[in-house]
Amino acid sequence: MTPRLILALTAALLVLAVPARAGHTQESIVQDDRLLLNFGTGEQVVALKELDLLGVDTVHTVINWSTLAPKPNATKPPKGVDLTDPASYDEERWKVIDSLVREATFRGMDVLISPSTPGPRWAERCTNAERR
Repeated sequence: MTPRLILALTAALLVLAVPARAGHTQESIVQDDRLLLNFGTGEQVVALKELDLLGVDTVHTVINWSTLAPKPNATKPPKGVDLTDPASYDEERWKVIDSLVREATFRGMDVLISPSTPGPRWAERCTNAERR
């Protein structure tokens, strides 16, 4: 084959090629806990604006129990604290999480929150009596 024939065939194939298109039902999910949770609400809003411009549908975040729990480094549960009451947990951390949900929702994004370990040290072990 001559170089001109190869070039002509290649050009013809390129004209006939169909461009690839993404499915309209695909969803984009992004997770960046560093920017969305760890640098405060100012950086969080900047990151969410950029994610919105990129067309992100859902923001996923992992919340470690130890980042919310009262006295997470203590070896025994804190006395006089109702651990079933969310108000007993770190208020500043809740503010960042609340802001994430509010700001993402405002931009039309869904939020997927996954609770995770590690937990506070006082919750790492329990006796058989505590399990009952």
